[in-house]
Amino acid sequence: MAREMPDGTPTLSRDGVTASSIGIGEYEVRPIDQAHAFATFAAGGVERPPYFISQIADSEGNVLYSNDGSDGEQVMAPEVASDVTYALSDVADYSNDELADGREVACKTGTTQLNDEANKDAWMVGFTPQISSAVWVGTDNNEPLLTAEGRLVYGSGLPGKIWQAYMNAVLAGAEQLPLPDEALIKGDSGQTSGSGGGNGGGNGGGNDNGGGDESADPTEESTPVPSATPDPTVDPTESAPPPRPSPPPRPSPPPRPSPPAPPPTTPPAPTP
Repeated sequence: MAREMPDGTPTLSRDGVTASSIGIGEYEVRPIDQAHAFATFAAGGVERPPYFISQIADSEGNVLYSNDGSDGEQVMAPEVASDVTYALSDVADYSNDELADGREVACKTGTTQLNDEANKDAWMVGFTPQISSAVWVGTDNNEPLLTAEGRLVYGSGLPGKIWQAYMNAVLAGAEQLPLPDEALIKGDSGQTSGSGGGNGGGNGGGNDNGGGDESADPTEESTPVPSATPDPTVDPTESAPPPRPSPPPRPSPPPRPSPPAPPPTTPPAPTP
């Protein structure tokens, strides 16, 4: 089991022990861990530490404690965060968990199987530019996770409906902001696609006013193909080398001698 990646980054472990379920280890996550990770995608790859308390005030309104958050750290390229957001942007509609008034949202369902016939955990995690949230429904008793009607629970079902109701409530009246619209990574080459032009520019980098300039994809330089090397020709003035003499035939082995004939036997004389 690998304890670290080639660049020295440690694999996932708990209490110093790397689990053997998958090649790079595993670690149990909490709903706040999932919401924290997805918030990094929403912020264009900027990670900010999560916290539970934003402000404490006394009965007279005096602020005793305030946490305005940190500036965060850029932990991934904006293009990478945008690609993840783009990949998750159709899940809500597909799962019938879309938000009210067509609000743009990116999300992902998740299900943990108990066995081939039942589930034990179900998730829905998603975000808008303003908020990231996670819903987990599960059991620690290794029992099937079922609805009141006895049906299996999947991420798009009960967790998805809880997540949908919460997001619609907390975002009611909030400004509808578009999802991050950075240039997407193009294929596996590491190059980025051109920025789009305005609101109709698909997944490009047009601004809200539709005035974005569209840049052409970088022109790929043609690689010169080396010409084929002609087969070597024999100079007719050169004499061919003399043929190699054939090896002499191998002598035949002498015949094996026949075994000697057994001596003649005399039948016994009859008894008078």
